[in-house]
Amino acid sequence: MTIDNSIFLKEFSSHYLAGRPVWDIGRPQAPFIAIADQVKGPILDVGCGTGNLAIFFAEKGQTVTAIDLVPRAIELAREKTAGRNLPVTFMVKDVFTLIDSDWRFPSIVDSAVFHVFADDPERRRYYVQALAHVIEPGGALYLMAAKIQPSGSAALSGYRQEELRQAFADGWTIDSLNEFAAEVTPETEARHPGAIWSTWFAVITRQA
Repeated sequence: MTIDNSIFLKEFSSHYLAGRPVWDIGRPQAPFIAIADQVKGPILDVGCGTGNLAIFFAEKGQTVTAIDLVPRAIELAREKTAGRNLPVTFMVKDVFTLIDSDWRFPSIVDSAVFHVFADDPERRRYYVQALAHVIEPGGALYLMAAKIQPSGSAALSGYRQEELRQAFADGWTIDSLNEFAAEVTPETEARHPGAIWSTWFAVITRQA
C-alpha cells in the first residue's frame, strides 16, 4: 500500500519557509526530559524537525537515527550538529516508508507527528503499522500527541483518550498516558496569550 504524503510535505515545508515553526522551541518537551533515563538506544526519532529531541539524546551518548519528511528541517538539524561528532544521523525520509524497512529499534520517540493524523483514520492505522514494523518486540514508543481541544482553541486538535487507546489496541500496551501543557515558541505565545496547548504523553510498549 502506498500513501501519498505530498500534501503534508507542502504544508510543513511552508512552516519552515514562514520562519520558526510553532513546535520548534529549541529543546525537548518536558515529558521527554523526565523519562530520558528510561529510553534504551539506539533510538529512532520520527518527524525530528530541526533535531531538538534527537540532539538531546545524542548528547546523552545515545545513538539516534532521526527522520523527517521536510528537507529544510533536516538541513537545519545538520547545521546544528555540524562538527560536533554526535552519534546522530539525520535523513530525509517519509515515516510511512518504514513499513518496507529492515530497521529495528528498541525505542522510538514521536514528538508531535501522530496527532497530524487525528482526522485521517487511514493514515493513522498505517502509521501505527509502520512503527510496529520497525520496533523490536518489547520495545517502547514514547509519544506526544495533541489532546482534542475545545471549540475556538488556538491549538491543533488531536485525540480523545479512548481514540488514542484504540489506535494502539492491537499488539501494544499503553503503560502510561498523561496530560500536560505543551510549550510553544514565544512568538506563538504572543499571538495567542493565555492559550493552553493540552497534549498527551504516552509510553507504549510493543508486545513481544
